Amino acid sequence: MTTTAAEIVAYIGAAAWLPQVVRWLYHKYSIPNIIVVPDKKVSIGYTVFGPIFNLNLALSSSRSDALIHKFDVSLYHKDGDVHKLSWQGMSETVSEIKDSTGNRQTISKEESAIAFKIGTSSLFQKFVRFQDPSFFESTNNTQNKMIDRFNKLQNSTIQDPAEATIKSSEFEEFIKQHSDVFWWKPGKYKIIFHLDSPNIIKVKKHEFSFVLNQKDIDHLKRNFDIIKNDHAENLRADNPSHKRIPYDFNWVHPVLVDDLG
Repeated sequence: MTTTAAEIVAYIGAAAWLPQVVRWLYHKYSIPNIIVVPDKKVSIGYTVFGPIFNLNLALSSSRSDALIHKFDVSLYHKDGDVHKLSWQGMSETVSEIKDSTGNRQTISKEESAIAFKIGTSSLFQKFVRFQDPSFFESTNNTQNKMIDRFNKLQNSTIQDPAEATIKSSEFEEFIKQHSDVFWWKPGKYKIIFHLDSPNIIKVKKHEFSFVLNQKDIDHLKRNFDIIKNDHAENLRADNPSHKRIPYDFNWVHPVLVDDLG
């Protein structure tokens, strides 16, 4: 049977669509489809590391495994403020030990913020820690001035360089900046998670939210004095005879709501 010119043109046209169809099938059946499932509560803090957003969450991937090398969370306040916090590390509870008195001790495995893999065969569950990188950019200059002051005092005849630094204007300016860049405030925060990979991935869109009230903010601001004391202890730690005083920071734990159901 002779092929007509029209049929040849039709075959050529169909062949031209073949790469497009292959790409569509690849996207549909091969690209990892990731779902983020956070815990019902989050941990909001403000420490010597600035604003902190921590939570337990689960990640699942269908179709194929996914390698994640960047994990961020964006916080949108109802007044229009936007803050982006970056993944700084994660931990996983390995075991829990109970002694004869009934006290429990949790043993956790820490992981640094380099990369992690989400497999299709099991659920990825971790406690993830996020921090605001802009905090360190804001406080870096005053911190360096304080450190320079401390180093100069160490090379002087001052008997106690740490205490002299703590009483210096450089130290006070460094501590003051911690309160100046504090941005937590009452109201509703919408959050969106962002995951990046060297390869193509698809993340199911989800929007979550939580609410902070004035009592929460006041509770976090009580950390300002703790931050000052903790930094002072870091300076005193240079003295081998000094026994460091531990400090516990205040946290708030608002409920996380799935706005998209």
